[in-house]
Amino acid sequence: MAGADGLVVLVYNGELYNFKSIRNELQQDFTFRTRSDTEVVLNAYLKWGRDFLHRLNGMFALALSDARTGTVLLGRDRMGEKPLYYTFDRDNHLYFASEPKALFQHPALSKKMSATGLAAYLQHEYLPAPLSIYENVSKLDGGHFLEYNLATGKHVLATYWQPDFAEIEPGDDTQAANRLTGLLENSVRERLVADVPVGIFLSGGLDSSTIAALACRLRPAHTVQTFSIGFADSSFDESAHARFVAERLGTHHHQEILSPGALLEILPEILARLDEPLGDASLVPTYLLCRFARQHVTVALGGDGADELFAGYPTFQAEKTLRHLRPPAWFCKMFANAAGLLPVNDDNFSFDFKIKQTVKGLPHKGDTRLNAWMGSFDSEERNRLLVDPSSSTASQAMTNIFAYYQKKYLQEDILVKTDRASMMNSLEVRAPFLDNEVVALANSLPERFKLRRATTKYILKRSAAGLLPSSIIDRPKKGFGIPVAKWFKNELRRDLEDTLSRDKLADQGIFHYPFVRQLLDGHFSNRFDARKQLWTLYIFQKWFDKEFSS
Repeated sequence: MAGADGLVVLVYNGELYNFKSIRNELQQDFTFRTRSDTEVVLNAYLKWGRDFLHRLNGMFALALSDARTGTVLLGRDRMGEKPLYYTFDRDNHLYFASEPKALFQHPALSKKMSATGLAAYLQHEYLPAPLSIYENVSKLDGGHFLEYNLATGKHVLATYWQPDFAEIEPGDDTQAANRLTGLLENSVRERLVADVPVGIFLSGGLDSSTIAALACRLRPAHTVQTFSIGFADSSFDESAHARFVAERLGTHHHQEILSPGALLEILPEILARLDEPLGDASLVPTYLLCRFARQHVTVALGGDGADELFAGYPTFQAEKTLRHLRPPAWFCKMFANAAGLLPVNDDNFSFDFKIKQTVKGLPHKGDTRLNAWMGSFDSEERNRLLVDPSSSTASQAMTNIFAYYQKKYLQEDILVKTDRASMMNSLEVRAPFLDNEVVALANSLPERFKLRRATTKYILKRSAAGLLPSSIIDRPKKGFGIPVAKWFKNELRRDLEDTLSRDKLADQGIFHYPFVRQLLDGHFSNRFDARKQLWTLYIFQKWFDKEFSS
């Protein structure tokens, strides 16, 4: 969209939820030609310059070409919900796109894998910004902008927003819970506004159930459409909980139960459309949920962000316990040996899986411990895996556990997964928990409002007490997974071995086959559970074969 004089042009992908209030503020200066939030973004820039980014509440990636100043401005929303990649050619010309494959359509740009990006992927299972899997291609970080001078070819990269963890006492528990409920209700209200049908993803857990309950406050419950998918494997299935919540709220509920075959059938299609490897196996059910919902609605609200804002993961409890401890080496070794005696269980978040992941993090501190818990290959394993381990260190240090989860795991794993899965199905997914005001409140709360002794998401649970039954509020966290460990021993075994075969890895020259073989044999024989490492490698190889072997 171009400004009235044609000197400023905007390219915009996103949704601005506070566009009405900004539009009202701008009407004294501009005559609006459309009802689009795109025009609001454009005129906000014309009015306030790059300071306009501070005023936007939504999800977006944008670029503004300004002939008056000879500059191009790239910007990305605060939490990084929408993707934005950029690069420069030999003459320092700027290129940008929502997807890397769009960049490589230009003849001046060539595609090459980044060794640093690969190391980061193996460590995290995702690519933390500004890294990408492609050499010389960067991701604009959430809350950042890049200003490029067309005349000089120089650019400035800067932060316009970052999480503020300065604690503010919100009053007592009731006052804090009421404040949160009010902000969430307003966020849901704004995200229900659309010219197309809107639905709610409903897993039956606290986060999505809270969003659905608030939607039913704002609209007649029978008009609220909720969506869930279930699985034949009971350890991964939450459909009964979702159905229970839908019945209690009175929503128009849609449910689909999927067989293992349905999941496996869709896997090649998903992998063929990924520009970058993503080692989060929940991409598969997220894709299927989006595909199912798209049969009925064009927009869906989800519960992304609540765990990262309100300390919902078990790792928050573990980190709180270990924060001031560093167990001696003999204790870590003893605990590891004891954990190794536990029989392997392929169920979702099985007891032995959680204990063995805990063991991996025990010798470490802070972000390094989080990487060990959440990721696939630690530094020692990367050195054994990579033929050239010189770029195997890709630690992304952050001093605050909430900052780590919000700026790394949420932005580059959870939101990437949701964005790619939804866009593949032409479905727009909105995240009420990521509203500017909700995020600001969550980050300002003292830790006791999030993690109260053994209770995770304490204040969110207090907020939901008037909306949902206690059986849903107090349900243990389950996650949205698929039976990868079992697949690799059965349905996917042949494909896994072919994908990670000696000949393929030798031709490729990236991974040491003997270490990969150890992972395969150990997993197949139930000596240990290598689901995370093998899935990370499997996804990478599928991506590499698509991008560089054809």
